[in-house]
Amino acid sequence: MRNLFFAFVFIASVLVSCEEPLEKFENEPPFPFVVNTTLLNDTTARIDWIRTGDPEGDSVVYDIYFMGVQVFANLRSDNYTFSKLTRGTAYNGQVVARDAFFQERAVGFNFVTAAQDTSQ
Repeated sequence: MRNLFFAFVFIASVLVSCEEPLEKFENEPPFPFVVNTTLLNDTTARIDWIRTGDPEGDSVVYDIYFMGVQVFANLRSDNYTFSKLTRGTAYNGQVVARDAFFQERAVGFNFVTAAQDTSQ
């Protein structure tokens, strides 16, 4: 019985010493993407982007920041339209792609609305 106990301890210690340590899981942010702006008229602009992926295959949602303020969260589409803008004004913002583990990639955009009425 004593030999069986020592054999068990020996085999268990060999198995434990041979076990490789688990690699630390590192979640990467979504892939890079590009944001394009289109002036639809003197008071309306649209931003568009190609939906990006994630290295680990996580789903990606988008947050929109405009002039430093978050205006939309968890957007799943690939565009957003700003309306009722002021003519002849410079605007800026960011589209932030975020995966399920809250890894983010931000892309900035900017545009200037036309100073004159362009609806004609």
